[in-house]
Amino acid sequence: MAEQGELNPKLYDFIDSSMYYEVHENYEDLVEDKLFKYKYRQMADDNETFGRRMLRVMEKFYERKEKNQDHYVDIEDVFKRD
Repeated sequence: MAEQGELNPKLYDFIDSSMYYEVHENYEDLVEDKLFKYKYRQMADDNETFGRRMLRVMEKFYERKEKNQDHYVDIEDVFKRD
């Protein structure tokens, strides 16, 4: 289904359901919109683009981990201590 493009978020106009019966202008919360697009980006991108972007996400994650090694918290130690 994702490859067919039917779930692409660009095809839909999302509204706040709590305001269904009220007259209001269509508005978008910028942060919420960005989070939604990031969460469902696999549906909006082709497989090659999605794979390339996810590889970059993982690479950047490991770069930050190495850079901030002295700030790293070992979750197992925290669990044992608590």
